[in-house]
Amino acid sequence: MVMALRSRLGLGACPTGRGRQTAATEEMKERSTIDLVVLMMTASIGVVLAIAMIGLIIVRVVHPGVDVARGSEALGNITTMIVGSLVGFVGGRATGRWEGANGTTGGK
Repeated sequence: MVMALRSRLGLGACPTGRGRQTAATEEMKERSTIDLVVLMMTASIGVVLAIAMIGLIIVRVVHPGVDVARGSEALGNITTMIVGSLVGFVGGRATGRWEGANGTTGGK
């Protein structure tokens, strides 16, 4: 009964003997190093921004008289900059792949 449940949930042993292989694990193996670095940087910046936002909220609740406008503005500017750079990165990667698929090279 337990083995049947484990196999239905996909918790059975992996044929390679290294544990369960998921679709996400396989997808991460196919990514380039640059993609992984961008994902890690984005995740770490997102965590820092979330912590800073929580800190601003706590300060606003605990000390209502404190002006948090400059901190909020700084967080907004950082978020805008990060989103803009990621959009540029993804757009550049997509353009490079599209050019390679068409057989063209950089508009020459």
